[in-house]
Amino acid sequence: MDKVINNILSLFHGRTDRIGGVARGRAMHFKILNPLQEIPRYLQRHLKGHQRIGFYNFLPDGTCHWGLVEFEKRDQEKKNLEYALLFKKSLLEWGIKAYIEKSHTDTGYRVWIFFDRPTDSTLVREALKSILSRLNFKEQLTIYPTEESNRAEEGLYGEFTWLPFFGNSDIMGKGVKYGHTLFIDDSKKVIPLDISLELIKTNDPKLLGDIIHYISEYTSDKELYSEEKEQILSEEKSEEIEKKKPSSGTEIEINNEMNDSALDNLLVWLISETFSPVPTGFRALDAVLEGGLQNGKITEIRGGNSIDRTSFALQIIDQIASYNSTRQLPVIILYISRRYDREELILKSISRIGELNENLLESKKWKQEANADEFIEHIHGAITVYQSFAQWIKVLMVKNKLDVVTIENTARQLSYKFNTPHILIVMEDPFFVLTTQNEKIEYIIKIQSIARQMNIPVIITHERYAEKIENSMDGMIPVSIELNTDQGKVTSLIKDKKNRCAIKLEEVKEELKKSEKPVILSIYKEKTDATVMLPYLMRRVYNQFIEL
Repeated sequence: MDKVINNILSLFHGRTDRIGGVARGRAMHFKILNPLQEIPRYLQRHLKGHQRIGFYNFLPDGTCHWGLVEFEKRDQEKKNLEYALLFKKSLLEWGIKAYIEKSHTDTGYRVWIFFDRPTDSTLVREALKSILSRLNFKEQLTIYPTEESNRAEEGLYGEFTWLPFFGNSDIMGKGVKYGHTLFIDDSKKVIPLDISLELIKTNDPKLLGDIIHYISEYTSDKELYSEEKEQILSEEKSEEIEKKKPSSGTEIEINNEMNDSALDNLLVWLISETFSPVPTGFRALDAVLEGGLQNGKITEIRGGNSIDRTSFALQIIDQIASYNSTRQLPVIILYISRRYDREELILKSISRIGELNENLLESKKWKQEANADEFIEHIHGAITVYQSFAQWIKVLMVKNKLDVVTIENTARQLSYKFNTPHILIVMEDPFFVLTTQNEKIEYIIKIQSIARQMNIPVIITHERYAEKIENSMDGMIPVSIELNTDQGKVTSLIKDKKNRCAIKLEEVKEELKKSEKPVILSIYKEKTDATVMLPYLMRRVYNQFIEL
């Protein structure tokens, strides 16, 4: 018990000359004469549920060690929790670790932040108020500390707040025994006291100044955010996102129901100007690309027939989706396919993951093989792995030209549905039905516009352009990955395209038909004359590229 008490006192550091408590049926403060003895004794009674106490975090020098915002609107538990989760996610986007407590009331939640050293109270209050203002919360919320730092000179000590981990219930509300005054995780599950104390981390208060500075300069989106918030969190009805009718032959299988907590997604848009690159999963390639696929830009994967450009793109997709479990916000992949339906893409993924012959999988001839039992074990293992990330990949089948508006609307629907701004659009042979040079150039311009407006990466796969179109589009696509059998053309492209970053997959022509063939990624980076060579092995039978 002593260790728990010491850990709580180190985190919830407050005034030592007084604490809050309950007497004669109402909240009041008690003066402390011997802090080293009295405060641990009061805290022990609090943990056992004998007497609820609270701490004053506004210290005599105008600093504090923690901040708190209470979401305690009466009879609005669902909204209180949504707001608390949204506020926590907002803080995390700024690099501030925050923790949600289910409060002593029936419907309330509280968001705590802790600092690694004494922090100016005014700074804490202004930072918290700035984020709440940015979110356009109109409800009256209590922020601790309740006083500005300059009020310390007047001898004020602000208001106390009830500590978490109260063991029982009393006239002031419920405690641990009933699942209250405990911290909860993002899935709303209660975290036990001992685990909570291990999980809670302190923050660097320097971040608070950055928050205030940024929000004070970038407030132009406030009204827009307010309108979106009204639309999303309206309790009278669930707004349905309008879906543009796709062009003939297009099938869209996406649920248009907007998630109740989709407001989280909008927050990220408003407070984040840029996002980190999206790693492809190929470490050496990501290192050359300075982190991965760049947001707001198009990456093309091109080459001749039967040269595995689609396999390369699909492997990148699977690897990106599989890393979502490690991300705060997932990357959702919208795969726009002209040739493959969902089932065919699943077979390719299972073949790659389990290192299984795709032709055997598709034909089901593996049942006739001598090692059929072993084969099916590999299938089950591959399916289990695939199912762990399949939810992040959405396939859009098209037969004719796909309207750019439909692409953008579908991407935004996915962003709302999964509450994330991170979308990757992958387009398979988008130029197949476009015949003229102007059509292709115009289409690229529109796709580039989507990438920039949504600040997301886009991958397109296609056969090589004609020379005339190639020259016209020079500089429009910043990253190009070419699978090429002609070493001369690769060398020529590297020399001629100095204003674009080009990545080419080169191979020896006679190796093309082999199930395993060496592949070299020749990477030409913009504004440099250096070419980086990365060796790979292409295992065609498994749809798999391996870094060597």
